[in-house]
Amino acid sequence: MKDTLYKKKTRTVPNFTFSKEVTLVFDDMIKRSVPCYHETLWQISQLINLNFYKDIQIYDLGCSTGNLLFFLSGVLKKKSFSYTGIDSSPSMIEKAKQKNYKLTKNQKASFFTEDILAYEYEQANVFIANYVLQFVPIRKRADFIKSIYLSLRQKGVFILSEKIQEKDNMISNIHTLMHYGFKKNEGYSDIEIEQKNKSLKNILKPLTLEENLFLLKKAGFKKMDVFYKWCNFTSIIAFK
Repeated sequence: MKDTLYKKKTRTVPNFTFSKEVTLVFDDMIKRSVPCYHETLWQISQLINLNFYKDIQIYDLGCSTGNLLFFLSGVLKKKSFSYTGIDSSPSMIEKAKQKNYKLTKNQKASFFTEDILAYEYEQANVFIANYVLQFVPIRKRADFIKSIYLSLRQKGVFILSEKIQEKDNMISNIHTLMHYGFKKNEGYSDIEIEQKNKSLKNILKPLTLEENLFLLKKAGFKKMDVFYKWCNFTSIIAFK
């Protein structure tokens, strides 16, 4: 379904939530809001394919409607892996299950409606958080990343995609205008963009790239790389 949630101008814009209404249009919303979203999922799948050979345990934190599993199933179709998708939104998890019910015999997938901050993780090769950390309270992010580090197997990887904040105001404004132009090109109106921004203002709290890298280092990660960047959208891979 096409995203028209913010098409009608309202006097008061409620805070953004991952509700049933958002779930219905989420796939269209994220494709038209996050530059190169599908390309990033493909890159992540390729990075996992290059770093691991068989019996790969993967956690997808804040998995939403399970889009990543579609790419993993294609790229890793000749490898055995288990996938666990976790999201706090019941409607997102239900849609993820409906979309990904067909898998090859070498691929096992589970979806759980849980709080990613409280979930008890088993040891795994890969943890992925795509545009999720930005919704976690800043004061809780260091402990959360540390818990991921401790749950990773040796030589495991944590892949993090985030919208970031630039330290320099001029560059930050340029990135904001570039993102605005991207969404306009995707068919969103000025009203839709303005109201969506208002809904996210008190919910989405981006850090700078340097702050995100610092949190990774503080957790124990020693090797990391920015493998994708589009203005204020960045993806990082960190190695244990």
